[in-house]
Amino acid sequence: MFEIVVKLKSDWIDLSGVPDVELFKALSEWSNGKEDVIKIKSFSFKSKDIMSITINR
Repeated sequence: MFEIVVKLKSDWIDLSGVPDVELFKALSEWSNGKEDVIKIKSFSFKSKDIMSITINR
């Protein structure tokens, strides 16, 4: 399980307890730019609004 901080253009959110498989899927979708919406836990983020994803163990 990981704790991540998703920095958006106008805000940020701190999510804890993100499973590794879900995190790697989200990072892959975001980095390849093919998905418009990235889902992490019960949250959905527009790819174009994500500035960075910081991972903490």
